[in-house]
Amino acid sequence: MHTYRPYLILIVLAIAGIAVPQRAGAQYAVTPGSRVRLVDAATKAPLLTGELIRMAGDTVIISSTSAMPTVPAGTAIVLGADRQLEVSAGTRRRTLKGVGLGFLLGTAAGAAIGRATYDNPGCSGDVCFDFGPGLATFGGALLGGASGMVIGGIIGANSKYEAWRPMGQRHVRLGLATVSSGGVRLIASVDY
Repeated sequence: MHTYRPYLILIVLAIAGIAVPQRAGAQYAVTPGSRVRLVDAATKAPLLTGELIRMAGDTVIISSTSAMPTVPAGTAIVLGADRQLEVSAGTRRRTLKGVGLGFLLGTAAGAAIGRATYDNPGCSGDVCFDFGPGLATFGGALLGGASGMVIGGIIGANSKYEAWRPMGQRHVRLGLATVSSGGVRLIASVDY
């Protein structure tokens, strides 16, 4: 008789959740007042950013101060193959990206400085602790990487950007949660 481990079942469910086919034409539930932007479909360049006043089918009305020269704010805009609507997913920070980039740059700079500053002690006695340029390079890389992570993390945490999601694209979120009986539960949610 085979016994299945609950973790194996969770892995299979997670893979199945990720592979959920997307339904054509599925849209987010965008309500009036949502922050939206109109983008050129080919270049993804923003054309109009503002607050959604009304949406009916493929026609939208957006209140905005940053309007296109040819389309004043508050004008009904028809979406099509050349224009798409995106919904704001909120403000994000680049902390992890800053930590990673800081680590890479700090490690490279630290290794170069460690190698360049290595000085052969020229031992003449019986006891000599010279580990060569490799240890100096490694030590410099270690210190530089740690310093770079801290500095990059600070810079990344202070660098904000607004994330946008295209209309008609679903996002599947998966997570694990512990239950009181000691087991693990798979949690999945789908944004429309």
